[in-house]
Amino acid sequence: MAIPNNIHSHVMSHPLLSSLTKAETSIILNQLHYQVLEPEEYLFREGDSGGQCYLIVMGSITVSKRLETGIDQTLTTLASGELLGQIALIDHKPRSATCRGGSRGAGVVLLDSTTFESLYSAQSPFAFKVLDHIVSDLAKRLRNANQQLSKAKGTSSDALRQSLSLKAAQVIAGHRYTDEELDSIEVVKTDFEESLKYSR
Repeated sequence: MAIPNNIHSHVMSHPLLSSLTKAETSIILNQLHYQVLEPEEYLFREGDSGGQCYLIVMGSITVSKRLETGIDQTLTTLASGELLGQIALIDHKPRSATCRGGSRGAGVVLLDSTTFESLYSAQSPFAFKVLDHIVSDLAKRLRNANQQLSKAKGTSSDALRQSLSLKAAQVIAGHRYTDEELDSIEVVKTDFEESLKYSR
């Protein structure tokens, strides 16, 4: 649905929108949609097709992932002011986790890939901010993964090195695995690892 007038102030306080000019704001608000979620109501499920992202403007969103045991593992809770599902604007891949309204529900603003591409082509500051957020998020994941890999390289314990390497992989994937899941994953050494010796 269109963004209701009574929540415009909440929407405009989101970090991605707060610094826009009045003219830019007018253009953006006409292209975004608002959705209200009750507590525990699904925004999307793991495996659903992805083609939009969400700006959380009220309440919170709980992110979870289904384990092989069939249990839903809560990964994190995202609060108002955060961006959710932004990678889908770029790769259009199925959702990697399930998202639901938090304990008090949530209000989110939907940005689909078609609108994003249109705004990007028009050189909208908002589109560039979203893109910058995506790049920053990926850079943070890679930086954290690099720290884990550095720790793994510096240890003499094969078991510890394997565990740290797997943790680095899960940082990149954006998913936290349980110790049981980590123990069940087999690490296979590849030619790529050997090539790294000669790339520095």
